[in-house]
Amino acid sequence: MKISVITPSYNSAIYIERAIKSVLNQDYKNWEHLIIDGESTDETVHIVKKFPHLKWISEKDEGQSDAMNKGLKICTGEIIVFLNSDDEFEPNIFKYIIEVFNKNDADVIVGNGKTIFENKETKEWKPVIVLRKLVLYYKYDWPFNPVSYFCKKNVYQLLNYNKNNHFTMDYEFLLNLYANFKIKKVPVFFGNFYMYSSNKSATINTDHYLHLTLKEFCKKNNQILFLYYLIARKINHYNFRIKQILKIGN
Repeated sequence: MKISVITPSYNSAIYIERAIKSVLNQDYKNWEHLIIDGESTDETVHIVKKFPHLKWISEKDEGQSDAMNKGLKICTGEIIVFLNSDDEFEPNIFKYIIEVFNKNDADVIVGNGKTIFENKETKEWKPVIVLRKLVLYYKYDWPFNPVSYFCKKNVYQLLNYNKNNHFTMDYEFLLNLYANFKIKKVPVFFGNFYMYSSNKSATINTDHYLHLTLKEFCKKNNQILFLYYLIARKINHYNFRIKQILKIGN
């Protein structure tokens, strides 16, 4: 099976070469790598041109979700994965992922990931694959970076990214994914998510937008699920406060 790697990009000259090389450093060769650039004004396109194997476009878009959807329209692989321009795959995981797809009746393969911070500290995350746990996004690890999940093309034939959701489009996509497709979890690290102070996710009130996205999803699909979220979150808050009071008392 062919893997399509789609990288949305805008002014990514500082780190995009790392992402490109992490695809080149795979032990599985049936893949294509698409760069969907939003008409960068830095050296991004110059760097992309150094790699003749890349398929790329550079034109104005309506944001990251729009770029991702553009990539979906032109990719040709049976398996699709998104690699953000500032992230990277672990070496030699493509062949393993194809083997897992071949052995399992699954639409999606989810793996583990690592967050690497500017001070070089790392944090591992091992995502859940159950919808009721994904709803409790503040409590459980979930695949918040697309480097950690590979989907069959049929998934994206039914689901796209909401281009009006500029901050939590991944979470919105995952809620629909978990509700409608077969997911297989494997205990293998797929890639690394680099957290910089300039990252979009580091400059917004993420919890606020996750809450709004979940609320809208439940309104359309399962309002009881949102009630479950509200009750669980309230209990979590009370448990935290009790622990704080007991700690002060000691």
